[in-house]
Amino acid sequence: MPAYFVCYDLKKQGQDYAHLKSQLQQFHPHMQIQQSVWLIHSLASTEAVKNHLGAFVDSNDSLIVIQASEAKTQGLSFLEDYNIQVILKR
Repeated sequence: MPAYFVCYDLKKQGQDYAHLKSQLQQFHPHMQIQQSVWLIHSLASTEAVKNHLGAFVDSNDSLIVIQASEAKTQGLSFLEDYNIQVILKR
């Protein structure tokens, strides 16, 4: 079952992107790895995930969805690294 890295760059200062974060949190499991990098699990295609989340960003923002099969980490805690591996193996 696919896991995806979702990365975004919200370019306009002062905007509230709570709806985007709320949508990302609805994927189970999910993990916010860095400020604008998430790892999510979804049965949907890469295109479907991008289209769904794209509805919650502005046209001047950027969004990338990458299907993930393996990840190596550095600088994360053991628990964070473990959680990433669990999501990838679902």
